Amino acid sequence: GRLYADFIEKDVRPFIESRFKTKPVRGLMGSSLGGLISLYVAHLYPDSYSFVGSLSGTLVWGRLGGLNQITMQELYVQAGHRAFIIYADSGGGPGSGCSTGDALTDENDRDNYCSNIAFVEAMNKLGYVFEKDLYHWYEKDAPHNEAAWAARVFRPLEIFAGLAAKN
Repeated sequence: GRLYADFIEKDVRPFIESRFKTKPVRGLMGSSLGGLISLYVAHLYPDSYSFVGSLSGTLVWGRLGGLNQITMQELYVQAGHRAFIIYADSGGGPGSGCSTGDALTDENDRDNYCSNIAFVEAMNKLGYVFEKDLYHWYEKDAPHNEAAWAARVFRPLEIFAGLAAKN
């Protein structure tokens, strides 16, 4: 992940900005593992981005398959509140309920519902404010796939467009 984040920050973004007119507002967004890596890039380069969006991000990554590595939620809690806006969503649902912590029992069958709820709640406890610098959406029973993300991607895009319009 760090090599990919460095590639985005040191190669891709400068390449684009050297060839196209850009605004100072920058954002990242992805779905599933793309949502996870978008959050990671923003975590590593918090001063470079105004917005990060994660649609159904696989936020339990680090604990899957018996691993005991740090999760995105833990990274963000350790770093504390930062200046960029966070958007996180999921479909699925709580099923019989969500476990505490990093919601290990949740995966694609529930569209990462529990881990996204836990992440958003942790960000709110850090001082992120809903509808100001923290946004969350839950699309009841939506599956973990591109069609579901396409149906709701307008939500984070509207937030980012509002930021870009101000600059």
